[in-house]
Amino acid sequence: MASQTNKELFVGGLARILKEQRQVDVRLKAGDSDQKGVSISAHKLVLSARSEVFKMILETEEIKATTTLDTITLSELKHTELVALVE
Repeated sequence: MASQTNKELFVGGLARILKEQRQVDVRLKAGDSDQKGVSISAHKLVLSARSEVFKMILETEEIKATTTLDTITLSELKHTELVALVE
């Protein structure tokens, strides 16, 4: 059996904590999600690393100043689009 590389272990670990929703620090909500509780849990660090748009959003003073779990509504996206973007 071949051993996994450090990169494979790291990526697998990231996927696992996202799936298990461990240590999430932000929730994303689409503009068409009018129901309460319809949000996607995520990690600010991963979003910032993967997207310049999320990096700019997460570096605003409003987001940086909060100490609670933030919910960011992206009004221009549909829920299915947001799911595809985060995956």
